[in-house]
Amino acid sequence: MERIEAGFAVHGSCHSHARGEKCDNQSVCRYKKIQTEMIAARERPKRIASILRWLGVGVTVLGVGVYYATRESE
Repeated sequence: MERIEAGFAVHGSCHSHARGEKCDNQSVCRYKKIQTEMIAARERPKRIASILRWLGVGVTVLGVGVYYATRESE
């Protein structure tokens, strides 16, 4: 809701700017901040999944290496 309200404020300020009035930079900054937070929140699950996937790959490779290293020594 906060993003929508900020978007309306930016939209209104851009129209007033087109009529020769000063654009409200505070609204634009607020909207950009909210937009950045939203994008970061969307990407967070993908980042966590990627980290877990690569940790799994690393542990698997390490396990295979340890297995073959101990197998050859016997």
